[in-house]
Amino acid sequence: MVKILMVLMFALSSASAQAKIDGEDIIKGIIGGIIISKIIKHQKEKDKEDDGFVWEDQNDVILKDVGSQLILGTVVMPVGGSTETLIFPSCNAKTGNKRLDDLRFRVDQADAYVRSIRITYQNGDRENVYVDEVFPRRTASDWYSLDQSGRCIKQIRVSGEALGSGKSWQGRNSVLTFVGNKANSF
Repeated sequence: MVKILMVLMFALSSASAQAKIDGEDIIKGIIGGIIISKIIKHQKEKDKEDDGFVWEDQNDVILKDVGSQLILGTVVMPVGGSTETLIFPSCNAKTGNKRLDDLRFRVDQADAYVRSIRITYQNGDRENVYVDEVFPRRTASDWYSLDQSGRCIKQIRVSGEALGSGKSWQGRNSVLTFVGNKANSF
């Protein structure tokens, strides 16, 4: 790290001689930039925290145990609408996927309109949940009871769209994070 700073200072001091910029001002600018980037990173992490969960902002399967719940994964819902899918491995201790009784999702980044959710179980059975509701960002849906308790989910397909509102949120994607209540039987 010190070597990199020394090389950077040498390169900047040669450039500063030509541009009549003081080397101390350059270092202050670099340090200021580092501090600002740390503040921005901290604020982004703080924005993701709520209800004891860290809500991811990537379209991916997570399968993270949080007490009696399991964070399943996240989908990114764009403005204009789409159908997004999460595909899970079979339920066993090795994969981390668990049998569930209930399911809900949390909306982050921008408001979202959720039209429906189609749940496919490991045995091939399907369940359609018609939601047809707008969720403001940083809110969660109610818990949806699965048609039978202790079901292993193979796939979740969600249809809807992001509703960017206001100048700062216009055009932003919504991030939906799915969470399940683990069944007592597994």
